[in-house]
Amino acid sequence: MSYGIYNNATDFYNNLQINNKVKYNINSDSTVVGTVVSLSALGVKAIVIVADDKKKYIIFPKNASMLEIHE
Repeated sequence: MSYGIYNNATDFYNNLQINNKVKYNINSDSTVVGTVVSLSALGVKAIVIVADDKKKYIIFPKNASMLEIHE
């Protein structure tokens, strides 16, 4: 996993900003690249990304390990 300057997924997740490019590992066979568009969803902390195919994904803190930096 690649978290840039951060040591773990939680630190990486907590420091994401709007317009950061990330890779979202949906499962072992499927990943998407997207841009962070919001830092909250449904009234709680969550990362909302819009993938290159224009689909939106919401990633909650318990799934922080599913995100990586996109290089």
